[in-house]
Amino acid sequence: MTDDVHIRIEQPKGLQKQFLESALYASEFLQTLEKIQAFEQERLSLKTTFINALTDLTIASDQFMKNLPSLPLEFIQKQQQVLQRQMLQEQPLKVMTPRQEMASRMQPKQQ
Repeated sequence: MTDDVHIRIEQPKGLQKQFLESALYASEFLQTLEKIQAFEQERLSLKTTFINALTDLTIASDQFMKNLPSLPLEFIQKQQQVLQRQMLQEQPLKVMTPRQEMASRMQPKQQ
């Protein structure tokens, strides 16, 4: 690709100047294209590394979940009973209209 190119244009100096400028622009374009291709290769390499790491993480997570001991059935039933009791004991929120809210603010607080 480093072949020498010789040109012989004697009469129109402007044409010679334009040709040399075009050659410079083409050279700069090729250098930029090479940089873009290098960036693309690096991007693909990083993407592959990321996908491999993500796959390894998924496999490790699956193995971890598989190796966790199972909870005893009695414990699960007790937890459900506790949750049901808590839900029954909770009182619903009181929703007040703006008028009721203002009235409650106007009343003196009992101590």
